[in-house]
Amino acid sequence: MDHPADFVVEVARTAESVGELVNLRGESGRSLLKRTCRHLRLKDSELVAEVQASAARLDLALFTSWPGPMTLLKQSVPVIWLTQLALWPELMSQFLQMVRCISVREDRQGPVTVQRLHAHPDVECWHEEHWTLFAIGVSGLVLWCFGIPLALFLRIWALNDRQEPENRRLFGYFIEGLEPRFWYWELVVKRLDIGLMLLIASTSITTDDKAKLLLFALNSGIQLAITAWLKPYSNSQAEILDFLECLLLGARFVLFTTVAVLLIFFPPAESIWAWSVSLLVMLVSVILYAVLHIIGQTLRNAAGKAGGKPKMGEERKIVLCHSLASRSGFMNSDGPGPLAKLKQSGVALLLPLFQPDSHLAFDWSVTAESPNIITRKSQIQVPRYLSDRGWLLRRLAKASALLLRLSVGFQKEAVSKAYQDFVQLWLSDFDGLNIPNVSVLCALAVACRALPDNLANSLICSFWKRETKMLATQANARWQLFADDFAKTVQIFAMLQKADADDLMRSVQDMLNEARSNDQNVEAGKLPFLTDSENVAA
Repeated sequence: MDHPADFVVEVARTAESVGELVNLRGESGRSLLKRTCRHLRLKDSELVAEVQASAARLDLALFTSWPGPMTLLKQSVPVIWLTQLALWPELMSQFLQMVRCISVREDRQGPVTVQRLHAHPDVECWHEEHWTLFAIGVSGLVLWCFGIPLALFLRIWALNDRQEPENRRLFGYFIEGLEPRFWYWELVVKRLDIGLMLLIASTSITTDDKAKLLLFALNSGIQLAITAWLKPYSNSQAEILDFLECLLLGARFVLFTTVAVLLIFFPPAESIWAWSVSLLVMLVSVILYAVLHIIGQTLRNAAGKAGGKPKMGEERKIVLCHSLASRSGFMNSDGPGPLAKLKQSGVALLLPLFQPDSHLAFDWSVTAESPNIITRKSQIQVPRYLSDRGWLLRRLAKASALLLRLSVGFQKEAVSKAYQDFVQLWLSDFDGLNIPNVSVLCALAVACRALPDNLANSLICSFWKRETKMLATQANARWQLFADDFAKTVQIFAMLQKADADDLMRSVQDMLNEARSNDQNVEAGKLPFLTDSENVAA
């Protein structure tokens, strides 16, 4: 409840009689308050469950069964937005061709330079025949190429809560995978990057091909610098999205720069061949590296769906079963058919090559001053029928962990980055007055595991506070936290409003102080009492 008056109203609704409401003292009053709190928790949980269930009932998470024409049009809005942006580069290129003129020397009554349309040289620019195409091109650039991204940006910007499940279902394609403060990256920065590249390629901003390549390289370098500086993508899995984006932009920058330099200086043929082969190897390597990450993520997602979401204190086991194929229409839903078994075997064979050989874990309890760092061996084992080649697969797995940024060293960097971002977020964005210790982040990370997926911003604080308060009753429990737990915690913490963040931090501090105070009292109660003779001797 955000206001005491709301709680009073809920107490009145929960009371079974007027007499129970009047007499709030004693056992009956405590029972009424407990029932009220239980009802409030159920209401929040039912709200989240209702939203998630409503999305699950939709076809493709968008369409209801047999909708009417207007309902279908309304439900198709996300698909329309996505289609418009998918067509955006090609349409912008075509519209630019309608206004691109080139200089052509002609012999009429002596040498004359004439402006002609690049796509149709028989059309002379700035004459009656060209004005129609020019009007269409300019209108398309303004209304379509500029207006569509602007309208979508304003639509998402106007949302009160972009984290709300319904909004994420409708617009998640454009903001998913980005940090909350950089939700506009795909709509603004990436559109601007593509637009500048098309502007250089499809207009007469410069007629020299070498100059165009230099402008391509300049734009690529600027985009690379901005991305490496801001790091707009989510920090999960050791900032792999930011790393891949910088890697691909770096390859683009090297490609255009090298080609421009070769055309300007025009070295011997042997050097050109060497540089060409080097560029080809670089491009193929970058593409294969990105494909390896995609394959690894696909395998982990498939295994994660099969194993389910782990509970707080349990090991992260991955069990391969027929649920891998539960959502695949071409597989038998009654049981694992041949395709399902083949898929399970493929995941079991390939997954060890895309998982770290060791996991960095932080063993923590609410009474501990700081977590203990431990290293655990991966539980994903090589299939038995390949045990005779296990040494080779283990070596490949170690090399893959280093190559795909999954090793313990990268996990340590991810945890350090998460704690640094957490402190900076609390001190700078939320104007915190103290530096939170690691235990605060650990408590938030443990409670964050119990938060429902796609939880609205307005509900995050109340759910999170409830889960952190429950930790105080589990003083003897110990949890093992991983790098992705800390990264996800910081990402969700950044979605809170300042007042909610202050409230949550106070709640966590109070919970930790209460748990440690209770632990000290228990330890003091265990001290042996001195006998009378020992007191006299003392």
